[in-house]
Amino acid sequence: MLVARYSVAVMASIHRPANGQNDHVHILFTTREVDSQMTFGKKTRILDDMKTGEVKNMREEVCRIMNEHAKANGAHWYVYAGKFAEVVEGHIPTAHIPVNAPRELREAMEAENLAIVEARPLLKRIMEESRETFAQVQAALQVAASAATQEHQIVKAEVPQERPSRLPPVPSPSPLAEDAQQRISQLNNSLDIQHAYREVLRTHAKRKEGREVAKKWKEHLRALEADPPGPLVSIMSKLARALGVRDTLAIYEEKVAKARATIEQCRKNNAVLTAYIEDPERRRKYEEWKQWPEHRERVKAHEATLPDALRTNPVPGPEDHSVTPSNTWHGPFTLTPHQTPKVPEPWG
Repeated sequence: MLVARYSVAVMASIHRPANGQNDHVHILFTTREVDSQMTFGKKTRILDDMKTGEVKNMREEVCRIMNEHAKANGAHWYVYAGKFAEVVEGHIPTAHIPVNAPRELREAMEAENLAIVEARPLLKRIMEESRETFAQVQAALQVAASAATQEHQIVKAEVPQERPSRLPPVPSPSPLAEDAQQRISQLNNSLDIQHAYREVLRTHAKRKEGREVAKKWKEHLRALEADPPGPLVSIMSKLARALGVRDTLAIYEEKVAKARATIEQCRKNNAVLTAYIEDPERRRKYEEWKQWPEHRERVKAHEATLPDALRTNPVPGPEDHSVTPSNTWHGPFTLTPHQTPKVPEPWG
């Protein structure tokens, strides 16, 4: 078979040990094709199992030939190219015993393999009984299901089922409810815009305060750098440091380092606050609050309904002289309305 299929040279050696071990054969063949003149040809790349899988086909062909001879000689055994678990349900494989295994290990593995072989018939019988029991249970369930179906059909024929009544239509939302929902949505939007406006103003004030602090620290640093310690102080500082005393130069260096660290921290804070103020969405809400009076009126009307809202005194009528209007002025001067100072833009 090897010569006919792969054109290789083959040498076989059949061993029949006298110590009772299995008869076996050693087959050796070349990795190149060999012609009738015993000249090597090209390599048998088809037997590269990682690419073609031809070795598996060769094993199957060898098993087929061996099984045919075993059957012709009346033997009851057979060989299989794969695993017996693939063809025998519940098959328990035996462990392979290495050739160079120590005597103690070999005896233990042989005893374990013998126990496995003896357990195979018991496992086979248990599995057969399990299949029979499962079939009986399935048959009983089918009989019970058939009887239940017949009983249901009889009851269904005797008692007519009522037609389900139509469900009442789902009422559509009223215009008043839709208007209330729309007002709530508008109020929430106005409150959100007001919150963004106030946060921008608060952040702007905080950034302005931080810039003032940074300005003072820069002036302090310039003053320190303009008046550094003299050479004599440096010499005395070296002596003081040798004695472990905190000297004037060390104090000066600490002040300079603190000023620079504070200025750097102010710079980082200013960058964070500026990024917060210049956020496009936040800036849009800020501008919308300023340009659209509807938001201010809507929030003002809402705040007037709160329990802690300020209550204005009623304007007295023509017959009521007990209360004098607070905005009445009879002096010699002319009052002008108070002008609200203009708030600078945070990003101006």
